[in-house]
Formats: sequence, structure tokens, C-alpha cells
Amino acid sequence: QHIKEVKLYLDVHPDNDDGSISNVWIMNPTDRKKYNNVEEDIDIMLSTSEIPPGKHTFFVQAEDSNGYLGPVSSIFFDVTESSVSQPSEADPIAPPNNEEPSSQGNGS
Repeated sequence: QHIKEVKLYLDVHPDNDDGSISNVWIMNPTDRKKYNNVEEDIDIMLSTSEIPPGKHTFFVQAEDSNGYLGPVSSIFFDVTESSVSQPSEADPIAPPNNEEPSSQGNGS
């Protein structure tokens, strides 16, 4: 059967999804087309900035076109606190080939 949908869950096993959880995302096929095969490469881009520091688990589960839910895969990961560095004053941009800037006069 063709894959219909793939969901990514944060810290909630798919068996516990009652439809009200907010930390679930639909993953996309990497070819950016709709799901249309029995096997698909998938991806998703998430920011950890909204995930609190600590140990977490991602669970992934696919559903086929007949509504059958496939096995659950999981991966464990840690989110650590990161400090945001303040931008420093930029160094002046050097001229090409590290040459000193020259002033051009008209020779008079």
C-alpha cells in the first residue's frame, strides 16, 4: 500500500495520541510531492528553540492508504541550554589582496 502520511511526535508515543496533543508534526516527502509510493524518503526541519532543555524522544509512525498504522520508530536526544552571544563590533573590511587603500589624486 502507498504511504498516506508520516507523523513525528515529541515525547508522546503515537499510541497515546488522542488528537489533542500539540507536539505532533506531519513529515514531508523529500521530493516535495504528495506521498505516492510504498517507500518514501521523508524530512522535516524543526527548531530546538521551543523545546525545553533535557532528554527527549522523537517517535515516527507512518500510515498507509488503507489506514494501517506501521511500526513506531524512536530516537532519543538531549537539548542543552545554549547561550546567545552578543554580536561584536565588526572589523573593517580589508581591501582585496590585503592591499592598503590608496588615495587617488589628480597629480596637480
